[in-house]
Amino acid sequence: MIFFNQSKKQLLALTFSTVLVSGCGGGDDSSDNNDGSNIADSVVQQLVKETQSRIFQNVTQKEVFYVRHDENGNEHIEHTDSRRCQGNMVCMEHSNAAHQQFDPQHEDNLAALNLSKDDVRITRFRNANEVNNPDSDLLPVYINENKHLTPQREQMIRDALKQIEHIAGQQIFQTEIRYSQITQYDALFEAEYAYVGSELSNLWDGFISGQGVPATEAQVGDSYKKLIARDGVNGGLILAWGTVFRSSCEGSLANASSIPLVMGQPSYFIDNEGYLTNESFNWVNLGQAHSQCTNMDKISHDVIVHEIAHAIGLSEHFTHFGNHGVFGGNAKAVLSSLYNNPVNSLYSEITNSK
Repeated sequence: MIFFNQSKKQLLALTFSTVLVSGCGGGDDSSDNNDGSNIADSVVQQLVKETQSRIFQNVTQKEVFYVRHDENGNEHIEHTDSRRCQGNMVCMEHSNAAHQQFDPQHEDNLAALNLSKDDVRITRFRNANEVNNPDSDLLPVYINENKHLTPQREQMIRDALKQIEHIAGQQIFQTEIRYSQITQYDALFEAEYAYVGSELSNLWDGFISGQGVPATEAQVGDSYKKLIARDGVNGGLILAWGTVFRSSCEGSLANASSIPLVMGQPSYFIDNEGYLTNESFNWVNLGQAHSQCTNMDKISHDVIVHEIAHAIGLSEHFTHFGNHGVFGGNAKAVLSSLYNNPVNSLYSEITNSK
């Protein structure tokens, strides 16, 4: 989220203040072989609260501005539609008289969070039992086709998605897994971070990464706009190899975020029943791939499962859901309970569904 009247230096500082959250890599947590079925309800209740607590911090933003750059390098400030959200985990938008942007459902959606009650905090995507048509109403999933994708790595993604649904005991994703060819970030962040805040608009519009100027399809692959028009989606989860932010090669194996190649967290919209909606794009980034670090061969099945879990509601780490892609009994119980207890449940009413 970038506000106007900022210098490039200020833009850089503001952008990084919103995204400095560690990826999953180093640490000393360990997994276990527990399937989660014997974990007490009281433990699950506490862990659900712990893992979702950050989602409900700074949930509203009234004015959203992004910076793009023209062919001459001049900055242009644009107020974009409310779906272009980055920085907050849950994004909403009030009316903005200066730019005539208004979300008529803002108040209802905000009320659905029950922010006045500290013990009401379950939010998640809908499962197949809560929609009319699972093939169109559940969360869309994309595998991003780039030079790092191999048949083996694609199969790892598909297996991890199946494992998530097996653990949850619910269908969460649309049956058809689609492909994207979003390439405008490929050369980004080699040495220059000044355009971080504009990358979301570049991804939406198909602009050239780091420049914010329109590009031909030969220069830039898919954009969010193209995916929406082509596939009839409003958002989705994109899984990509080689798109983790630059950091310690051992310390940053994978992460979930709102755009590739940054530290941060996913950004969501919420509807008037308290569910996360399919109206934003988020990324699961698998491994670093640049001159200082190539660690994609370190990505395991459990790492991918772990990061998908982050993207669909398990925001914070906890015991047996920690670094190194840990996904033990606690994590299995929390994921299953999250998707089998009603949205907006009181923590004290959550039961272990494993």
